[in-house]
Amino acid sequence: MIRFLPSLEWSETRTREPAGWLIHGASAGAWLDEMASWGVPLEGAALRVVARSAADPAPCALLVTPAAGVRWTVTSPRAEPYSLLAGRLWIPCHARLSPPLTDAEIAALPGDPALLHPGAGLTAFVPGDAVSVAGLLQPPVERAAAWDRARPGPSAPPRLFAVEPADPPRLERLLLDAGGDIATSSPDRLPDTARGPSLVEQALKRAGMGVLGTLKWLSGLGTAPHDTHRSPSWLDRIHGWSADRLARFAADLQGSRQKEVDRLLSLLDRDPDLGLRFALPVGGDGARGLAPPSGRLGAHGVDFALNRLGGGAAADPWQLDWKTREALVRRYRELALRELRLGRHRRAAYIFAELLHDFRSAADALADGRQFREAAVLLRDKLGLPRPAADCLERGGLLAEAAEIHESLGNWETVGDLRARMDRPVEAGQAWRKAVEQHREKGDALAAGRLLEVRLGAPDEALALWEGTWPWSHQAGACLEARIDLLGRQGRHDAVRSLVDGLVAESTRALPSRGLIVARACAVVAQGYPDRAVRDRAADATRVIAGARLPEADAEDARDYLEAVRRTTPEDRLLARDLKRWGAGRARPPAPPAPRPRGGKRAPIRVTSLQLPPDIMWETASARRDLLHVAGFGRGGAVLARTPWSDAVQVLTWSPGINYPHILEPGPDAARAVLFAGSPGPRLELLSFPRSDGGLAASQAGTPPWFPDEVLGAAVGEFGTVWLVREHLGHLVAWAYSSAGAISGIHPLRILEAALPEGETARGSAPLPAVALGPALYVALALRLARIGRDGASTHLDLASPVTALVASPAAAGPILACAFDAGGAVIFEPDSLARVRRFGEDLADPLLTFTRNGFLVAVSEREGRIYSLEGGFVRECASFSIPGGRPVAVVPGAQAAEFAIVAGSGEVTVFTVPAP
Repeated sequence: MIRFLPSLEWSETRTREPAGWLIHGASAGAWLDEMASWGVPLEGAALRVVARSAADPAPCALLVTPAAGVRWTVTSPRAEPYSLLAGRLWIPCHARLSPPLTDAEIAALPGDPALLHPGAGLTAFVPGDAVSVAGLLQPPVERAAAWDRARPGPSAPPRLFAVEPADPPRLERLLLDAGGDIATSSPDRLPDTARGPSLVEQALKRAGMGVLGTLKWLSGLGTAPHDTHRSPSWLDRIHGWSADRLARFAADLQGSRQKEVDRLLSLLDRDPDLGLRFALPVGGDGARGLAPPSGRLGAHGVDFALNRLGGGAAADPWQLDWKTREALVRRYRELALRELRLGRHRRAAYIFAELLHDFRSAADALADGRQFREAAVLLRDKLGLPRPAADCLERGGLLAEAAEIHESLGNWETVGDLRARMDRPVEAGQAWRKAVEQHREKGDALAAGRLLEVRLGAPDEALALWEGTWPWSHQAGACLEARIDLLGRQGRHDAVRSLVDGLVAESTRALPSRGLIVARACAVVAQGYPDRAVRDRAADATRVIAGARLPEADAEDARDYLEAVRRTTPEDRLLARDLKRWGAGRARPPAPPAPRPRGGKRAPIRVTSLQLPPDIMWETASARRDLLHVAGFGRGGAVLARTPWSDAVQVLTWSPGINYPHILEPGPDAARAVLFAGSPGPRLELLSFPRSDGGLAASQAGTPPWFPDEVLGAAVGEFGTVWLVREHLGHLVAWAYSSAGAISGIHPLRILEAALPEGETARGSAPLPAVALGPALYVALALRLARIGRDGASTHLDLASPVTALVASPAAAGPILACAFDAGGAVIFEPDSLARVRRFGEDLADPLLTFTRNGFLVAVSEREGRIYSLEGGFVRECASFSIPGGRPVAVVPGAQAAEFAIVAGSGEVTVFTVPAP
């Protein structure tokens, strides 16, 4: 029997008298207000809730019926009249059933009466559903069950991260698994016009060069030492004949090979896809032996394959002259970039790895094409870069293998994060515990406490650790702020109030030197702490500490105290004005200028000085407006220090302790890693400067994971473009990378190689002077300065002396380039065309150069420094001054527009300012 639910059809006239009324809405209060407005007796009325649908039990209306024998007259527009058909089915009085049902059919419906709603459908009532008006007001009956002690239901199955064999293959085996995949059939030939076999091929077929070589060797055994008075024997004649034939065959073979390469270059231009099938590798040596020589190029696959990188097959090496080799390398690079633009990443990786032997670029191409496992194999096994290999595996979702590599490197925090993502909480906790110990050993209590709080859920341990850093740790202020923040988030306001009171007492009596740190922390609390009473207490504490310490504070500390007081009530403009006026009234007079051999109206004024650790051989420096980085070497290895132009100095040390030239190029902002790399020394792992007092954020330094080997010069340009000059396959090449390490350009530097004196190498001149200005790279080698644009276009300028340093003017001063020589230097006012060159300071020996941020050129030699104005396209000396401290190793822009700083090899940093005219 087919069962169906009849539908309702609207009727303009009421077909039946109402027996109940439906109040629409889901609010009990609205129901009661509506019933109260009817003015009818509600004693004995029955109320039934109508659900939204069979799947949603939430109420949508209430059906109200009077007591037996009671008749109502309800005229409210919110009450819809309903009639009861055959005592079994409630429908609206203005509706009829379609198809119509007889009373007998309706009375035969099973169960209790039901309500047919035009929108909610059929609602079946059960005994006990009807309640009185008083029942609607009563709270639900309290049950004896303990709802706060729920029993867990069936747990969800663990997440599926990978499907692996019981004995998974190791990454090391991927290079070996296909080692026997060697072709046995003869390859195709390079397409060519019809021609007969060459003299070389005919000779090889008839006798073969191997037979002639053997004959030459055997005949040579029986020949006597050369004697002009002796007639040649038959063995001498055979020996000479075979040697002559071999020389003729070798010359003919080399000529045949040169023609084959010329046809390959032509084919690469006409049909690159076909030409790549016959491409001749120009790098690498993975052969186990020599194959029979041939004058033809065979066909091969153009898809990247790891097994072909393992070597093991015999090879037939071709000797190419440098011009042909350079033409092939340049064309291969162009085709690799073409494949990347077309999205054919495996073909690009084939070109980089097999044709150019550039495994780093091949790994980048594979990773861009989401071939993460093969990219990781190249990074770890071919390049010895396990950390970038692990990062590559993580990008591809291969978390277990990435965690294994990080574990071998001791990166326990990353291991814990990966284990947590794999739903392995126990293993993650163990790794994070080891990471906490690592941070504590490095003196980074702030990071250790963050791990304890966030990762391990141990806030009390974090609080105890941060409490132990007070008062003499270099992170005392940062840990104090973190401690107060954590207590506030836990709602422990009494503890924060007591802590603030204790700190005020300490800083005003027992520990006055910690007053500025406490004032800054209290200002932070006064600004954003969740409890109003604690905020007010902290604001009062800031003013108390500042009032106690300001009379004895120097000018710099006084500014910081006043700033802390201002931050407690930033909306008070009058307070900010009064603080500024008070600070200006007690400003410290500037220090007298250092003695100088010659004067001048722009003679620099010594502003301040700071001392870096003295047991380091400081070598070079670079600066942003907010930070100074200085690099050198100590007993432990390479050293990098950073300071926000104050005595707050942080130091990182790398091992092994090898002295080598290095490149120091801080990124354009604190969020990017400092490019601190050997040139061409060993790679330096990425280390982190921890967050410290004085507003220093955490940042990384070292060799970025995407940084290639053999880098001879580097510069950071606009939009974060990183220019690298490196030696590849015996030639100089300029590579352009994005800040994330993606290759955006590859340009040969033959124009620079031609400037090298005979017998010298670019490696011997490293690091090469290089600077980025606008979209171009400027790099110098020997007497030549070259400009390389993003499109690869290059121009050059030959100078009278070798260039020892290059600097570019700040953006506000316009594009100007300055270069230093062994004596004096030159300013190039039109860098795009390398025109309008003006010499200066030819009596300055080995000057170091920099620009102030407002456009003055500063040149510093061992004993004397000079200031030059570049207005109007001329180089005019404004003043000169004596060099304080020891031998200068760098001069950099200062924090202010007119400032510059001289860094001595002893670690003394002296800051000067150029006065306004």
